[in-house]
Amino acid sequence: MINELAGQPVSIMSSKEGNIRAFFNMCQHRGHIFLAGQGQLKSRVVRSYHTWSYGLDGALQTTRLIGDVAGFNKVNFLN
Repeated sequence: MINELAGQPVSIMSSKEGNIRAFFNMCQHRGHIFLAGQGQLKSRVVRSYHTWSYGLDGALQTTRLIGDVAGFNKVNFLN
């Protein structure tokens, strides 16, 4: 099941401390849904297509497989 808010996909998570967070549930790079269903995440979400990873706070952590893409700057994708 994919949660929606105002017709947009969202992921809803709770931290170990009990904080509830909601995030736009789409990859910034390809526009694909990140997560579906329910379960437990340990420390991050990794998008399978290009292996970008995001922390449970929504912050972009790594941008693997980007290499030397002309004009790419990770700073432009940080929250």
